[in-house]
Amino acid sequence: EIDDEDDSFYDHELIGLRVLNVGAVSAEEANARAYEGAEPEPEDIGEVTSVIRTPAHRLLEITLDAGGETTVPFVHAIVPIVDLANNAIVITPPEGLLEL
Repeated sequence: EIDDEDDSFYDHELIGLRVLNVGAVSAEEANARAYEGAEPEPEDIGEVTSVIRTPAHRLLEITLDAGGETTVPFVHAIVPIVDLANNAIVITPPEGLLEL
């Protein structure tokens, strides 16, 4: 898990991770969908291609498999799971975030 001030992951560790979208759900529900087989299963939407540092927090730049790019704030409310062992992150973006 991460929190808003967490620097326990280096930028280079995040680049290349697959991005699994479980929808706008709680961290507990995200974990259930990612690891316990709860439905619907996470959707693999793309890959982290860079990390942008801002004064407030880091942003993950994601290249979408469907084409295009998006950025997601690297905060626990949106990225509750970073799973380096499985080369993935799980995101719970609020509705509309990925359409920006």
